[in-house]
Amino acid sequence: MWSFLPVQRKKIYLEISLLELEKQLPLFFFRCNRSSIVNLLFVNIYETKKKNYILHTVSGKKFPVSLRNRKTFKSKFLYLKQHDFYSENCIMCKRAWVGKLNN
Repeated sequence: MWSFLPVQRKKIYLEISLLELEKQLPLFFFRCNRSSIVNLLFVNIYETKKKNYILHTVSGKKFPVSLRNRKTFKSKFLYLKQHDFYSENCIMCKRAWVGKLNN
């Protein structure tokens, strides 16, 4: 199975499944549905429409969260917020913030 990773306007093809990739990624990555893994540090907002969650990234892309993953998303998002991962002073996400500031 092949997966691709969009990185800085390029596509990197991997010969592993998204499940295997998901296991290797840091805490702030989240598998929101069967076909997408999102870096939560780049999520501007999330909206709720009826029972659906939609993540909006700083690049303007939208990712739906599957019904099965809503609870996991909420707990992960709150955990990151409580532990100051969204602060510009967070050492772990300093590179992510630099990327946000450059966009």
